[in-house]
Amino acid sequence: MAGPRLPADITALAVSADLVFAAVGKDIVVTRRLQVEAIAKGLSSGKIIGLIVLGKQLLSLAQDGLLTVWGFWDWQTPQKIIQLGSDFRPSCFMHPDTYVNKVSIAFHPGAAPLFPPPPFPGLKPPIFCISISFFSWYR
Repeated sequence: MAGPRLPADITALAVSADLVFAAVGKDIVVTRRLQVEAIAKGLSSGKIIGLIVLGKQLLSLAQDGLLTVWGFWDWQTPQKIIQLGSDFRPSCFMHPDTYVNKVSIAFHPGAAPLFPPPPFPGLKPPIFCISISFFSWYR
């Protein structure tokens, strides 16, 4: 067994040192060495689809467009809640290494606020995963 038994499927994972964060439905289970340390109760109406660790903060993104910032020291009250709007259905998000305090969020059907903007503005297929390419700067 690699961790505690959870009540539902894991939809996202993140790790920081010996802490493991598992999104289970609307909640985040915080574990340390097989022991559950805390459960952050989700505020969204949809499942959490992504988790990102930034320093001592955890960002969670839910299907309903709720971006929540949690501090490692308080799992009862989020530090910040950002509602992206009912028109936006996020599919994934990432933290570009070149920006200290920014995340890039991809939406259905194909919109993604990337900087600089992509050279193909008319293309609108669904985006399911985004990643950094370190060598794209040298073309």
